[in-house]
Amino acid sequence: MPERSAYTTISDDMLFKGEVEFEDVLVIEGQLEGVVRSHGKVYILPSGNVKADLYVHQLVIEGRLQGNVHGADLISIHKTGYVYGDLDTRELEVERGGKHLGRTTMK
Repeated sequence: MPERSAYTTISDDMLFKGEVEFEDVLVIEGQLEGVVRSHGKVYILPSGNVKADLYVHQLVIEGRLQGNVHGADLISIHKTGYVYGDLDTRELEVERGGKHLGRTTMK
């Protein structure tokens, strides 16, 4: 969970479809389909299921992501995380048990 007290949450009973743009922190507990754009940080919690292309600064994956990540500084895949798509990042952390099916490009 994010360290900051100010963040936006897509709760576990929500399905959001469309394009999301924000500045700080987005926490995804539910479902999101579309595009995410931000210079901030995204947390996909264990209950989160994302089908989207992400253009974000930092990404923490504890749930499921189906889509591509473009131009990230840091991507962290935790042991419960599953990523199906290509990753473009400066740094990648994969905890033992984390899954990634796709290509990784590191700058």
